[in-house]
Amino acid sequence: MKIKVKQNKTFFTYFAKKYKEEFVEILTETVQNIETDATSMAPVDLGILRSSINGEVDGLNGVVGSTVRYSPYIEFGTGGLVDVPTGLEDYAIKFKGAGIKQVNLFPRPFLIPAFKKHTAIMLAELEKLDLDGTFKSN
Repeated sequence: MKIKVKQNKTFFTYFAKKYKEEFVEILTETVQNIETDATSMAPVDLGILRSSINGEVDGLNGVVGSTVRYSPYIEFGTGGLVDVPTGLEDYAIKFKGAGIKQVNLFPRPFLIPAFKKHTAIMLAELEKLDLDGTFKSN
């Protein structure tokens, strides 16, 4: 399970070009903060899920995710208890299952709340760079 920023691509492209060094610094901090918060919010049984969460920055792209195959089921829940945040329906449908078993697990989101919190902070930090107001995220 990985989350990538696809929204407002023009906004990020603008800052990545105009303020490349600052952008990479803010992006790196954001990825680290998402990884830290997601790790602390992830439920613990044996600690496998928490230890699987990692983030990386490659050039102007940042990705945070979990390598454990069951992480989406923890994030979104299962059976009749599935809770998919608006805008992630296309992604979450991949994990719907065939309906053969009816296992109802409550969602225990950890990655999406961390992502939302820190990308909002990132947007605010980027807008501070744009002193002449050339581009606004809204």
